[in-house]
Amino acid sequence: MADVKTNPTAAAVKPASDAEKLAKLKEAKKEAAKKFKERRAQEKADRITKSKKLIESLKKQGVYDKLDAEAKAFLEGMANPTVANAGTSSFFNVMFGASPKAGDSVKLADVFNKTLKGKAQIDHYIKKWAESGRVVTFKQDAANILNSTYVIEKL
Repeated sequence: MADVKTNPTAAAVKPASDAEKLAKLKEAKKEAAKKFKERRAQEKADRITKSKKLIESLKKQGVYDKLDAEAKAFLEGMANPTVANAGTSSFFNVMFGASPKAGDSVKLADVFNKTLKGKAQIDHYIKKWAESGRVVTFKQDAANILNSTYVIEKL
């Protein structure tokens, strides 16, 4: 403590080393995450190629046709993986429909019922959409807030 009082630069040296340690730690975590992602992608690619080879081998041996439907579906799923969230639609499409266009509007009460999200969450998404060029405005009804509308100004 006396060292800091007599030498003010001693206090500045310690946080710099802490900042360096933190930067190194963040860089190490980033590198580890990158390696993990690459390893996962390689494992997925290997699984796909090996399962396709297995299917071809089973077909050549005449065994594939003797498998039950569940086993065939499993092998086909391994050889041809699908995206896990392929059936979900974006929040924007849930809110405004499948083919939104400029000028479309929706009432706040309808948005609540469709999305089960609160006004703060909806406003958060509107800010994110504005960053990507989709401008949605909120027109408040003073008499009844639930009759307020969201209008697409620009897509």
